[in-house]
Amino acid sequence: MLFIIINVLLFDIIGVSSFASIGTGPVDPTVNLRHQQTQRRAVDHCPWAYTGRGNDEYCVKQVAYQTKDYEDDLVYTSRRSILSYFLTSAAFSATAAAATDQQEGVFRSSAYGREEYTNSIIASRDTNISPKEVYDTIATELRYPITMIGDDAQRTPRALDVGAGAGVSTQVLWDLGYRSIDAIDWTREAWDTYVTSCPSAVSFYELDDERYLEQVHKQDDKFDVIAFNFGINESKARQFTRFLKQPHGRLLAPVNAQTNYWLKQTYKSYDCNGNVLWSAMDVGAWSVQFQPDVTEETCQGVWCAPYNGFQKKKK
Repeated sequence: MLFIIINVLLFDIIGVSSFASIGTGPVDPTVNLRHQQTQRRAVDHCPWAYTGRGNDEYCVKQVAYQTKDYEDDLVYTSRRSILSYFLTSAAFSATAAAATDQQEGVFRSSAYGREEYTNSIIASRDTNISPKEVYDTIATELRYPITMIGDDAQRTPRALDVGAGAGVSTQVLWDLGYRSIDAIDWTREAWDTYVTSCPSAVSFYELDDERYLEQVHKQDDKFDVIAFNFGINESKARQFTRFLKQPHGRLLAPVNAQTNYWLKQTYKSYDCNGNVLWSAMDVGAWSVQFQPDVTEETCQGVWCAPYNGFQKKKK
């Protein structure tokens, strides 16, 4: 009910009815291609408005942002039509998601909100929290599968969080609407320190990604999204795309600019076929650099064995 009220208030406040023919409904054939593309961008930008899943407060901000940016391009329709769309298509899924959360609880990390923009070294050293740009990117790039799943009650959105640390990335995925999450990290120290609420839908494994694949993961187990929170080589990124669900799975990872070069990564988003859909060497004011993959033999420095206590898996 809160979800619906928020959206009603939003459209009353901004006074703009700019989401005609969105979601699963037909696009008006009289609308030109530019308008159609802009409508689709609106759906991608804030899928929670149409699925009923996720963080409503964040969603309201994103819808307002989207409307402000694209109001000149969007097709206007009556406010009554917009509210009718929300009431009919979002009410059921919002109620279902709320019922699930009420029954099983929600995932929460006390480290959430402590992340800062372009403060990677201090944040990582203290709490295994990445710069805020990381979580902004996760929220942007990994929302697409949620949009595609929509109101399908038979599908539980599933995510793999690799290098979960203090659980901030896990909470971002939870707030996006992923309700089955495997979170893994080779050490659980930060997880135990900061995670305050962990429903049964979230499973934490104190394992690196290699041991996780060997000891826990089943070959036919697929994920809608996979998020890496440390630098990896391109070969590992493409290896893990095999575990994405068809056809809308997404993998987000900071990939080394050159193989085994750990001082600079490019953020990349892959589809389930290993195609790069998006990439960026800089996110906002932050030049992308992550802690290195501790499983790699070329990993050197304070974040690597033997200085960090990690024991490599014997080949």
